[in-house]
Amino acid sequence: MIYILFSFNAITSYPVQILCAFEIVEDLKFFKNERDSNLVRNIKIFTERILIIVAVTIIAILIPRFVDFLNISGSIGSSVLGFILPPIYYFRCFGLNNLKAVDIGFNIFLIIFGIFGGIYSTYTSIDNLINA
Repeated sequence: MIYILFSFNAITSYPVQILCAFEIVEDLKFFKNERDSNLVRNIKIFTERILIIVAVTIIAILIPRFVDFLNISGSIGSSVLGFILPPIYYFRCFGLNNLKAVDIGFNIFLIIFGIFGGIYSTYTSIDNLINA
């Protein structure tokens, strides 16, 4: 049952994740040519989206243990985006002089936790990739 739910999650979340890549690529000047008709613009967009999906699929098939490879970027990105940057932005927005000691201590704890969690997760991911 857990595999069915995991598969359902992967299938339904993929369009949300790949949409970001589509939007980044479609911001290029090639896709914003005002002289193109709607038909040409749509052909460009559909072709680009098909090529991105095919490229990602080929990479996932050709790289053995692709999940372990993705775990490396996920461990770095998640720890930085989830634990390290928010407290730093909080400090920048409110200033250290305007915060209570409890707030400062908690945010420093989050930063340290994010650093050590990211290091451990990255190490584990690299170890799994090497020893697979």
